[in-house]
Amino acid sequence: MKTISTIKLVACFMAIAGFFTGCDTEDDDHLKIPALQSGGSVAATVDPSRSFFDISDMNNARFAMDLVAYDFEGGKLIRQYDVYVSFVDASAGTISDTVLLTSVTEFPSRLEITPAQIADALVLPDGIAAFEAGDSFNFTMEVIMKDGRVFNRSNTSDDIVLEEKGRGTFFLSTIVGCSSFDINSLIGEYNIISDAFGISLTETTEVIAGPSPDQLIIKDVFGHGFDMTVTFDALGRATINPRQNTWDPANLGLEGYGNGYAMGNGWGFSCVDMIALNLSYSVDIGAYAGSWNYTMVKQ
Repeated sequence: MKTISTIKLVACFMAIAGFFTGCDTEDDDHLKIPALQSGGSVAATVDPSRSFFDISDMNNARFAMDLVAYDFEGGKLIRQYDVYVSFVDASAGTISDTVLLTSVTEFPSRLEITPAQIADALVLPDGIAAFEAGDSFNFTMEVIMKDGRVFNRSNTSDDIVLEEKGRGTFFLSTIVGCSSFDINSLIGEYNIISDAFGISLTETTEVIAGPSPDQLIIKDVFGHGFDMTVTFDALGRATINPRQNTWDPANLGLEGYGNGYAMGNGWGFSCVDMIALNLSYSVDIGAYAGSWNYTMVKQ
């Protein structure tokens, strides 16, 4: 883990209990949007009680959304709503290909997605056993009209995608997480299972209580003699901001780079004793592009 690697992890942790603001799908004034007079869209409203995959009950976990179609004839001109998925493996720092997950042809309707469906679509040999806390899934959508036209985010008006009632949903994401969060249960000794940036000089670390009840300190986080303080909210979202001096470039042969810093965000998963962070790195003379996975599991 002593060489700075070039593996990039782009993850989007958007969906966990209570994250989504429901879309108002009333159609009283949808024809006031000019784009809907010539095209179509589908609004997806995520059920807050089914907004992520609970790692403690993956067989019964669901990601659910209610779908309403919009066009000049009240949704009758839309043939189908295609939903694609990609899998972000947090510990490996990889992103799968994007594949078709399902096609919806009835509106309004409710779509419930299971971890098993995603594993089957991606043809994962280990099935849902491949998914761990901290993993995430990106959903991209397309609307196919009965006349053959296809609408996605790239060719759909901002009047639909960004308007107040949210009548055009072309991207959502969710994570594998815990149903509750207990910051104190994360205190303990850890093994570092992923250091995508490659600066860690140690394979273990310790987490202790921080200066405030919502903070933890990762002792000697990269083995360079510096601690890192992480702040958590009530759901387990982690923040390291502003940047903190956490590593010494000289230890990696980078003389003249000054101090090394890290900042970022991520999650604490108290139900499986894991902390998964996406960190960006910088030095006194500049910054490294991208964000990088750093994951640790309690011993």
